[in-house]
Amino acid sequence: MNGVIFQAGDQKYKPFFEITSPLAKEYAKKINCDYKLFISKGPTNRHPSWGKIYALRDLLLEFDWALLLDGDALIINHNINITKCLKTKHHIYACSDGVGKKPWNFNSGVMLFKSSMLTKHFAKNIINTKFTEFYFNRNWEQNAMHNEIKENYPLYKDKIKIHNSNFFNHDSRFIYHPVFGEGFSDSDKIEVLKSKARSA
Repeated sequence: MNGVIFQAGDQKYKPFFEITSPLAKEYAKKINCDYKLFISKGPTNRHPSWGKIYALRDLLLEFDWALLLDGDALIINHNINITKCLKTKHHIYACSDGVGKKPWNFNSGVMLFKSSMLTKHFAKNIINTKFTEFYFNRNWEQNAMHNEIKENYPLYKDKIKIHNSNFFNHDSRFIYHPVFGEGFSDSDKIEVLKSKARSA
């Protein structure tokens, strides 16, 4: 299968990409897939985090699967092959955000997608959300994703797999994407990621 790992963000995220992108590139090479980094992908009338959804929409037309990584998501174990997850009936794979077991209680910072009519529809509908408050109100595109699944639950209920919180997100030993609480500056976050990268 022809796959891609990708990250997207604006210029402010470049210090994060300087840490996370090299390890993502190495991992992509190891599992024989492409890696793409998009700076300022998407329109300027939305929060920069929306860039990853515009990138996802386009990449699902080109690749069989796509792994979405936030700029502060760090692949620290290159011995796990993410493509093994694709051997199920599901089309969307994510990790729980720890607040419930509904199929929309997930974190959008690390997600795996099979390219299908369903996931292409998913990306398109998120971009075209009628809830414009998601353009800039936190949690931006994640709220649009959750809303899309809530409003169309019968369509997605058997096609989305929510793994436990640390399976390939949050405090995972595979893809580290921590939840930084109040009071963490970008420089604090960068130091944490640098430390993790050094020990990877």
